[in-house]
Amino acid sequence: MNPQQIIAAVIAFLVVIVLGNLLQRRDAHFRSGLRRRLGGTARGSASNRGERFAALVPEASRRRYSAAGIDGPLSQVGTFCGVILATMLGAALGTWVAGLVDAGVVGAAVFALTGAILGWSVPETWIRWRIGERYAAMIAEFPVMLDLLQISLEGGLGLASAWGVVTTHVQGASSALADEMRRVEIELQFGGGWRSALAAATERTGIRDFLLLGSLLEQSERFGTELSKSIRIHADGLRYEDLQTLEERAHRSSVKMILPLGVLLLPATLLLLAGPLIFMLLDTLSGVSAD
Repeated sequence: MNPQQIIAAVIAFLVVIVLGNLLQRRDAHFRSGLRRRLGGTARGSASNRGERFAALVPEASRRRYSAAGIDGPLSQVGTFCGVILATMLGAALGTWVAGLVDAGVVGAAVFALTGAILGWSVPETWIRWRIGERYAAMIAEFPVMLDLLQISLEGGLGLASAWGVVTTHVQGASSALADEMRRVEIELQFGGGWRSALAAATERTGIRDFLLLGSLLEQSERFGTELSKSIRIHADGLRYEDLQTLEERAHRSSVKMILPLGVLLLPATLLLLAGPLIFMLLDTLSGVSAD
Protein backbone atom coordinates (compact mmCIF):
# COMPACT_ATOMS: atom_id res chain seq x y z
CA MET A 1 0.00 0.00 0.00
CA ASN A 2 1.68 3.20 -1.17
CA PRO A 3 1.32 6.65 0.48
CA GLN A 4 -1.02 7.87 -2.24
CA GLN A 5 -3.50 5.11 -1.47
CA ILE A 6 -3.30 5.94 2.24
CA ILE A 7 -4.01 9.60 1.49
CA ALA A 8 -6.96 8.59 -0.68
CA ALA A 9 -8.33 6.44 2.17
CA VAL A 10 -8.00 9.30 4.67
CA ILE A 11 -9.74 11.72 2.29
CA ALA A 12 -12.56 9.23 1.72
CA PHE A 13 -12.95 8.77 5.48
CA LEU A 14 -13.20 12.52 6.06
CA VAL A 15 -15.70 12.94 3.23
CA VAL A 16 -17.99 10.24 4.65
CA ILE A 17 -17.79 11.71 8.18
CA VAL A 18 -18.65 15.21 6.92
CA LEU A 19 -21.54 13.93 4.78
CA GLY A 20 -22.82 11.83 7.66
CA ASN A 21 -22.87 14.83 9.99
CA LEU A 22 -24.70 16.89 7.38
CA LEU A 23 -27.35 14.18 6.98
CA GLN A 24 -27.76 13.95 10.74
CA ARG A 25 -28.21 17.70 10.99
CA ARG A 26 -30.91 17.53 8.32
CA ASP A 27 -32.70 14.70 10.16
CA ALA A 28 -32.55 16.62 13.45
CA HIS A 29 -33.71 19.92 11.92
CA PHE A 30 -37.18 19.75 13.49
CA ARG A 31 -35.87 19.03 16.97
CA SER A 32 -33.02 21.53 16.92
CA GLY A 33 -33.93 24.73 18.70
CA LEU A 34 -37.50 23.66 19.46
CA ARG A 35 -37.02 23.82 23.17
CA ARG A 36 -35.43 27.27 22.94
CA ARG A 37 -38.28 28.67 20.79
CA LEU A 38 -40.87 27.41 23.25
CA GLY A 39 -39.25 28.96 26.26
CA GLY A 40 -37.43 25.90 27.54
CA THR A 41 -34.28 26.19 29.54
CA ALA A 42 -30.96 25.66 27.87
CA ARG A 43 -28.88 22.62 28.57
CA GLY A 44 -26.75 22.82 31.65
CA SER A 45 -22.99 23.06 31.39
CA ALA A 46 -21.06 19.82 31.54
CA SER A 47 -20.35 19.18 35.20
CA ASN A 48 -18.69 15.79 35.16
CA ARG A 49 -16.11 14.06 33.06
CA GLY A 50 -18.65 12.05 31.03
CA GLU A 51 -20.53 15.19 30.00
CA ARG A 52 -17.29 16.92 29.04
CA PHE A 53 -16.45 14.01 26.77
CA ALA A 54 -19.99 14.00 25.37
CA ALA A 55 -19.60 17.67 24.48
CA LEU A 56 -17.09 16.56 21.83
CA VAL A 57 -19.85 14.63 20.01
CA PRO A 58 -21.75 16.73 17.43
CA GLU A 59 -25.09 17.98 18.68
CA ALA A 60 -27.01 16.35 15.82
CA SER A 61 -25.48 12.98 16.68
CA ARG A 62 -26.31 13.40 20.36
CA ARG A 63 -29.94 14.11 19.53
CA ARG A 64 -30.18 11.02 17.36
CA TYR A 65 -28.53 8.87 20.01
CA SER A 66 -31.00 10.18 22.59
CA ALA A 67 -33.88 9.34 20.26
CA ALA A 68 -32.43 5.82 19.97
CA GLY A 69 -32.36 5.41 23.75
CA ILE A 70 -28.61 5.97 24.13
CA ASP A 71 -28.77 8.60 26.86
CA GLY A 72 -25.64 8.33 28.99
CA PRO A 73 -22.77 10.67 28.05
CA LEU A 74 -20.25 7.84 27.98
CA SER A 75 -22.63 5.68 25.96
CA GLN A 76 -23.01 8.45 23.39
CA VAL A 77 -19.25 8.89 23.19
CA GLY A 78 -18.81 5.14 22.76
CA THR A 79 -21.44 5.01 20.03
CA PHE A 80 -19.85 7.94 18.18
CA CYS A 81 -16.42 6.33 18.42
CA GLY A 82 -17.93 3.08 17.13
CA VAL A 83 -19.32 4.89 14.08
CA ILE A 84 -15.93 6.47 13.38
CA LEU A 85 -14.14 3.14 13.87
CA ALA A 86 -16.53 1.35 11.50
CA THR A 87 -15.99 4.07 8.91
CA MET A 88 -12.21 3.81 9.26
CA LEU A 89 -12.31 0.02 8.96
CA GLY A 90 -14.46 0.29 5.85
CA ALA A 91 -12.05 2.79 4.28
CA ALA A 92 -9.07 0.61 5.19
CA LEU A 93 -10.73 -2.47 3.74
CA GLY A 94 -11.56 -0.64 0.53
CA THR A 95 -7.98 0.58 0.25
CA TRP A 96 -6.68 -2.95 0.82
CA VAL A 97 -8.92 -4.32 -1.93
CA ALA A 98 -7.73 -1.54 -4.24
CA GLY A 99 -4.15 -2.57 -3.52
CA LEU A 100 -4.90 -6.17 -4.38
CA VAL A 101 -6.37 -5.29 -7.77
CA ASP A 102 -3.78 -2.53 -8.38
CA ALA A 103 -6.49 0.05 -9.05
CA GLY A 104 -4.24 3.11 -8.93
CA VAL A 105 -4.79 6.34 -7.03
CA VAL A 106 -8.22 7.13 -8.45
CA GLY A 107 -9.36 3.54 -8.04
CA ALA A 108 -8.05 3.50 -4.45
CA ALA A 109 -10.03 6.64 -3.70
CA VAL A 110 -13.19 5.09 -5.15
CA PHE A 111 -12.70 1.82 -3.26
CA ALA A 112 -11.89 3.65 -0.04
CA LEU A 113 -14.92 5.90 -0.38
CA THR A 114 -17.18 2.93 -1.07
CA GLY A 115 -15.78 1.02 1.89
CA ALA A 116 -16.13 4.03 4.19
CA ILE A 117 -19.76 4.51 3.16
CA LEU A 118 -20.52 0.84 3.77
CA GLY A 119 -18.73 0.90 7.13
CA TRP A 120 -20.58 4.05 8.20
CA SER A 121 -23.95 2.68 7.08
CA VAL A 122 -23.78 -0.41 9.33
CA PRO A 123 -24.00 1.40 12.71
CA GLU A 124 -26.22 4.12 11.24
CA THR A 125 -28.71 1.49 10.09
CA TRP A 126 -28.78 0.04 13.59
CA ILE A 127 -29.34 3.49 15.11
CA ARG A 128 -32.18 4.21 12.69
CA TRP A 129 -33.76 0.88 13.60
CA ARG A 130 -33.53 1.72 17.30
CA ILE A 131 -35.11 5.13 16.70
CA GLY A 132 -37.96 3.59 14.71
CA GLU A 133 -38.60 0.91 17.32
CA ARG A 134 -38.73 3.40 20.20
CA TYR A 135 -40.88 5.81 18.20
CA ALA A 136 -43.42 3.12 17.31
CA ALA A 137 -43.53 1.84 20.90
CA MET A 138 -44.17 5.31 22.34
CA ILE A 139 -46.75 6.26 19.72
CA ALA A 140 -48.68 3.03 20.31
CA GLU A 141 -48.90 3.53 24.09
CA PHE A 142 -49.40 7.29 24.16
CA PRO A 143 -53.26 7.21 24.10
CA VAL A 144 -53.20 4.57 26.85
CA MET A 145 -50.98 6.83 28.91
CA LEU A 146 -53.47 9.66 28.48
CA ASP A 147 -56.32 7.38 29.58
CA LEU A 148 -54.44 6.43 32.73
CA LEU A 149 -53.64 10.09 33.38
CA GLN A 150 -57.32 11.00 33.01
CA ILE A 151 -58.39 8.23 35.41
CA SER A 152 -55.82 9.34 37.97
CA LEU A 153 -56.98 12.95 37.78
CA GLU A 154 -60.61 11.94 38.13
CA GLY A 155 -59.59 9.88 41.17
CA GLY A 156 -58.52 13.04 42.97
CA LEU A 157 -54.76 13.11 42.37
CA GLY A 158 -52.92 16.24 41.38
CA LEU A 159 -51.29 16.51 37.99
CA ALA A 160 -47.75 15.90 39.25
CA SER A 161 -48.80 12.95 41.43
CA ALA A 162 -50.91 11.48 38.63
CA TRP A 163 -47.96 11.79 36.25
CA GLY A 164 -45.74 9.80 38.62
CA VAL A 165 -48.35 7.08 39.12
CA VAL A 166 -48.92 6.72 35.38
CA THR A 167 -45.16 6.55 34.78
CA THR A 168 -44.94 3.53 37.07
CA HIS A 169 -47.84 1.75 35.35
CA VAL A 170 -46.60 2.49 31.82
CA GLN A 171 -43.22 0.88 32.54
CA GLY A 172 -44.52 -2.61 31.80
CA ALA A 173 -46.06 -1.68 28.45
CA SER A 174 -43.42 0.70 27.06
CA SER A 175 -40.16 1.29 28.88
CA ALA A 176 -39.21 3.98 26.32
CA LEU A 177 -42.32 6.03 27.10
CA ALA A 178 -41.80 5.54 30.83
CA ASP A 179 -38.22 6.78 30.53
CA GLU A 180 -39.34 9.93 28.74
CA MET A 181 -42.02 10.53 31.37
CA ARG A 182 -39.41 10.21 34.11
CA ARG A 183 -37.27 12.80 32.37
CA VAL A 184 -40.23 15.14 32.25
CA GLU A 185 -40.82 14.53 35.95
CA ILE A 186 -37.18 15.29 36.77
CA GLU A 187 -37.28 18.55 34.80
CA LEU A 188 -40.43 19.55 36.69
CA GLN A 189 -38.69 18.86 39.99
CA PHE A 190 -35.89 21.21 38.94
CA GLY A 191 -38.37 24.04 38.40
CA GLY A 192 -39.31 23.67 34.76
CA GLY A 193 -42.83 24.14 33.44
CA TRP A 194 -45.02 21.52 31.83
CA ARG A 195 -44.76 23.08 28.39
CA SER A 196 -40.97 23.38 28.41
CA ALA A 197 -40.51 19.87 29.85
CA LEU A 198 -42.81 18.28 27.29
CA ALA A 199 -41.27 20.35 24.51
CA ALA A 200 -37.91 18.90 25.53
CA ALA A 201 -39.45 15.41 25.23
CA THR A 202 -40.58 16.28 21.71
CA GLU A 203 -37.08 17.52 20.95
CA ARG A 204 -35.56 14.23 22.10
CA THR A 205 -38.04 11.84 20.52
CA GLY A 206 -39.55 13.72 17.59
CA ILE A 207 -43.08 12.88 18.85
CA ARG A 208 -45.31 15.94 18.54
CA ASP A 209 -47.88 14.46 20.92
CA PHE A 210 -45.71 15.52 23.86
CA LEU A 211 -45.73 19.09 22.59
CA LEU A 212 -49.50 19.04 22.06
CA LEU A 213 -49.99 17.69 25.57
CA GLY A 214 -47.83 20.49 26.97
CA SER A 215 -49.91 23.10 25.17
CA LEU A 216 -53.08 21.43 26.47
CA LEU A 217 -51.86 21.49 30.07
CA GLU A 218 -50.80 25.12 29.74
CA GLN A 219 -54.18 26.16 28.31
CA SER A 220 -56.02 24.26 31.05
CA GLU A 221 -54.02 26.06 33.72
CA ARG A 222 -54.47 29.44 32.04
CA PHE A 223 -58.19 29.28 31.27
CA GLY A 224 -59.30 27.00 34.11
CA THR A 225 -60.84 24.29 31.93
CA GLU A 226 -61.43 20.81 33.30
CA LEU A 227 -58.17 18.98 32.79
CA SER A 228 -59.44 15.38 32.80
CA LYS A 229 -62.07 16.16 30.17
CA SER A 230 -59.50 17.91 27.97
CA ILE A 231 -57.16 14.94 28.22
CA ARG A 232 -59.97 12.53 27.30
CA ILE A 233 -60.82 14.58 24.22
CA HIS A 234 -57.14 14.71 23.28
CA ALA A 235 -56.79 10.93 23.65
CA ASP A 236 -59.88 10.35 21.48
CA GLY A 237 -58.40 12.66 18.85
CA LEU A 238 -55.13 10.69 18.83
CA ARG A 239 -57.01 7.41 18.39
CA TYR A 240 -58.99 8.89 15.52
CA GLU A 241 -55.78 10.04 13.85
CA ASP A 242 -54.27 6.57 14.29
CA LEU A 243 -57.37 5.03 12.71
CA GLN A 244 -57.13 7.40 9.75
CA THR A 245 -53.44 6.56 9.35
CA LEU A 246 -54.22 2.83 9.30
CA GLU A 247 -56.95 3.35 6.71
CA GLU A 248 -54.58 5.36 4.52
CA ARG A 249 -51.96 2.62 4.75
CA ALA A 250 -54.55 0.01 3.85
CA HIS A 251 -55.61 1.99 0.77
CA ARG A 252 -52.01 2.51 -0.29
CA SER A 253 -51.27 -1.18 0.17
CA SER A 254 -54.18 -2.16 -2.09
CA VAL A 255 -52.85 0.16 -4.80
CA LYS A 256 -49.29 -1.12 -4.40
CA MET A 257 -50.50 -4.70 -4.79
CA ILE A 258 -51.83 -4.06 -8.30
CA LEU A 259 -48.40 -4.16 -9.97
CA PRO A 260 -47.11 -7.42 -8.41
CA LEU A 261 -50.48 -9.09 -8.94
CA GLY A 262 -50.47 -8.03 -12.56
CA VAL A 263 -46.90 -9.27 -13.06
CA LEU A 264 -47.65 -12.62 -11.45
CA LEU A 265 -51.05 -13.19 -13.06
CA LEU A 266 -50.17 -12.05 -16.58
CA PRO A 267 -48.01 -15.09 -17.53
CA ALA A 268 -50.62 -17.53 -16.22
CA THR A 269 -53.43 -15.68 -18.01
CA LEU A 270 -51.52 -15.63 -21.29
CA LEU A 271 -50.75 -19.33 -20.92
CA LEU A 272 -54.42 -20.18 -20.35
CA LEU A 273 -55.58 -18.07 -23.28
CA ALA A 274 -52.84 -18.71 -25.81
CA GLY A 275 -51.84 -22.27 -24.79
CA PRO A 276 -54.69 -24.12 -26.54
CA LEU A 277 -54.34 -21.95 -29.62
CA ILE A 278 -50.61 -22.72 -29.82
CA PHE A 279 -51.23 -26.47 -29.54
CA MET A 280 -53.95 -26.32 -32.22
CA LEU A 281 -51.59 -24.39 -34.49
CA LEU A 282 -48.81 -26.92 -33.96
CA ASP A 283 -51.17 -29.83 -34.75
CA THR A 284 -52.33 -28.09 -37.91
CA LEU A 285 -48.78 -27.39 -39.06
CA SER A 286 -47.71 -30.97 -38.35
CA GLY A 287 -50.69 -32.27 -40.45
CA VAL A 288 -49.75 -30.00 -43.33
CA SER A 289 -46.14 -31.16 -43.16
CA ALA A 290 -47.22 -34.83 -43.21
CA ASP A 291 -49.34 -34.29 -46.33
